[in-house]
Amino acid sequence: MGLNHAAVAALDRLTRRGAAHAHLDESLHMLTVLAARVPEVSAVMRSVERYRPTALSRLSGSAASRLHYWLGRRRYEAGGYAEALAHFSRVTGSDARSAEARLFEGVSHVRLRRAGPAAAAFERAAESADPQTRELAWLSLARLRYSVSMQVPTETPLSRPLGGALAAWRQIPMGSQRFVGAFTEETWALYLGGNPTLALGHAHALRMPELQVGGASDAEVVRAMIQLEHCQWDALEHTVERFTRASGPQLVGADRSVRMAATRDDAWRVLLAVRAHHSRIPRPVRHQVRSALGGDVLTRQVQQVRSIDRERASLAGLGLESQLLTRVRADLDAARGRAVERAAGLTRAALVEMRDGLRARASRMDTIELELNTQRRRELVHPNNRPMEPAEGGPITTVQAGQRWPWDGEWWPDELPHFRQSIQNRCGR
Repeated sequence: MGLNHAAVAALDRLTRRGAAHAHLDESLHMLTVLAARVPEVSAVMRSVERYRPTALSRLSGSAASRLHYWLGRRRYEAGGYAEALAHFSRVTGSDARSAEARLFEGVSHVRLRRAGPAAAAFERAAESADPQTRELAWLSLARLRYSVSMQVPTETPLSRPLGGALAAWRQIPMGSQRFVGAFTEETWALYLGGNPTLALGHAHALRMPELQVGGASDAEVVRAMIQLEHCQWDALEHTVERFTRASGPQLVGADRSVRMAATRDDAWRVLLAVRAHHSRIPRPVRHQVRSALGGDVLTRQVQQVRSIDRERASLAGLGLESQLLTRVRADLDAARGRAVERAAGLTRAALVEMRDGLRARASRMDTIELELNTQRRRELVHPNNRPMEPAEGGPITTVQAGQRWPWDGEWWPDELPHFRQSIQNRCGR
């Protein structure tokens, strides 16, 4: 009858009886089918987890892979990384689920502090035909290589692991929604890896108008830290003022966004409105909110509610009344309530995390500004006669294919990774 969510509820009652129910074993096949038909599978997996491992071992093919993928996800989310790996290793085939399993294998190995197997899993996931999975794999590989580079002593600023991390970050195309985040991570890596000229060039690249969708940038914090370390007070003051102008409205907007999702129903309405692009979220923080509420988990929750609503409408269209239909209707109402509750909770958590991230970034800049004021006062007592660079910083050049030329004010996408901005060190005696 197409009442998949009602079937999930019925099988939940059946599997609770365990071996006492005569049709327990054959119901496992029904659950494998339902796992492919409902958008959010947590209720299905609760029933699957009631079966003995011997029953699961008798499954094969795509049905087995599907169940092991979701069982692995549940173990991963509960912190059971070794158990999760055992399930992910049984996800085979060439479909998207297989590539996602390799991705979660890699993250599980990272949690268990196994860099080698993690890198191998990410590299396999990066071969996926699905662009979203492929980009996540490259990002994960870049972060892993960067972490390794920070632990490996080297005499050169760009060690081999860090060079590998940069190469992985650059696999994210400019048209991707993940590009700005990946390029910002690369900027931090260059700064912490001891290459301030290239890090400043990346911070400059992120000022490209087409990339200014998020307002104040984390790359501006990198710029400020480099200028602080080189005692370039005029340029640092300019950076702080520029950041503060953009950051202030963002913080106000983030606080309002969290308040707009104070209750379950409010959070659900905010989620639907943001996804439909007609929300009342303040403009300065709209990009951040859309990004925070655009993940796969929330997408599945929205699809779950809409799928249940279709079943409820189908049930109402039957025009019948019976004890069974009454129970099915109650099952669907309860399933919808749980899905909305989970979606609302995830929405509130995502908005709070976004707000706290913006606050933390602003706090870092406040600390830098405090140090700037301290150093300004110090130079009144102990003058530093070394000349300061202009407020916009030192000259910007593009270095590409062995050639160097000054930036002329035009932005070209292929030049973004190749900008350099020089900076003179005024510190010291």
